[in-house]
Amino acid sequence: MRRCRTTRPGPAAVAVFAFALASCGVESSAVGDDADAAPHLPVAEDLRVGSVDDPVVGFSRIGSVAVGPDGRIYVVEAQDPHVRVLDESGARVGTIGGPGEGPGEFAQPRRIGIRADTLWVHDSRRRRIYLYSSAGDLLEEFAAPGLSSNFAPGVIAFPVIELVGDGSVRATPDFGTILGRRGDGSSSFPDSVRVPILRLDRGGEVVDTLDEMTMHVAYPSDTGGMPQADVIRDPWPHADGPIVRWFEGGKVLVDHSTEPQDGPSTFTITRVGVSEDTTWRRTFSYTPRRTDQDAVREWLPVGDDFVGPDVLPGVTDVEVDAHGGVWLRRGIGGGDMQTWLVLDAAGDLRGRVELPVSAEIRLILTDEIYAVERDDFEVPWLVRYRIG
Repeated sequence: MRRCRTTRPGPAAVAVFAFALASCGVESSAVGDDADAAPHLPVAEDLRVGSVDDPVVGFSRIGSVAVGPDGRIYVVEAQDPHVRVLDESGARVGTIGGPGEGPGEFAQPRRIGIRADTLWVHDSRRRRIYLYSSAGDLLEEFAAPGLSSNFAPGVIAFPVIELVGDGSVRATPDFGTILGRRGDGSSSFPDSVRVPILRLDRGGEVVDTLDEMTMHVAYPSDTGGMPQADVIRDPWPHADGPIVRWFEGGKVLVDHSTEPQDGPSTFTITRVGVSEDTTWRRTFSYTPRRTDQDAVREWLPVGDDFVGPDVLPGVTDVEVDAHGGVWLRRGIGGGDMQTWLVLDAAGDLRGRVELPVSAEIRLILTDEIYAVERDDFEVPWLVRYRIG
């Protein structure tokens, strides 16, 4: 196993939790595999990069992660804004950008990715996308949405910006704020809002609307000024539709076609192409588990009086890997491990993967998982796991 400055992972954890019920309106396929009986896929940690006291090796706050065709690993260091370059063994071999206002310098790098052998970096504060060669040279920069954009009337959303294959930019709302309306001395908010996913040109202008998504309204407040509330992407405990994840090739929808109950249930995964054609659909059976309400309150940002559904849905989160595979999280935080059901790009079941519950996934490349884990001192470490 190759390591850089290892330490024992601590108990601190950040878990993503989801509840999503109801139907997405697509015709369900025949029930196939039993999700609870999926074969176990062995996973081993083969790289851990970080340090408690060496700033050259260690990280302050790890953001987005990308891997180039030559195996080089690119990591956003968000606290001291730059992109760190590591070789496949985890050794630091370079730095791209740095804090500043000059060409190729960053204020708040948020998202990175690879196109062929070119690295792109989105700086949300400077509202720019930068393109770099594999040698780290700045090739081009152009405008892109930054910290906030008005995606819908009264909604200020913070988008995830991604450069897609045709050179345009996709802006997907991530979280934001909605302004409420006041009447009779009180403020009111809708339960949810529909906001568009936009495609923009390299001048930052909207080219078209790719899709719409539901954002859920939570934490309303009224301190005497303008009433406002948070808007949050699914998954969310009050979600009333499918879990949806967009990627360059289209989107994946997970629909609990039978409402979770004590008896056998099913969930359906549908992959839809960019032209809205259904690429494949798979339905799995599963036996629902009772909800541990204490675990819900521990892992979700909710109050002590929050009560979730009596029964957990079959899928609580979705990831699409860089090569089109689909990862479906089963259950919530709590315990020592998180479990994912893994499908390949054709929708065929590969098996199930277990990772430490403290692992925050940053990137999946079929058989490689890049995650962030924190030690007892809350110091972040970049960890790579391999399947098989």
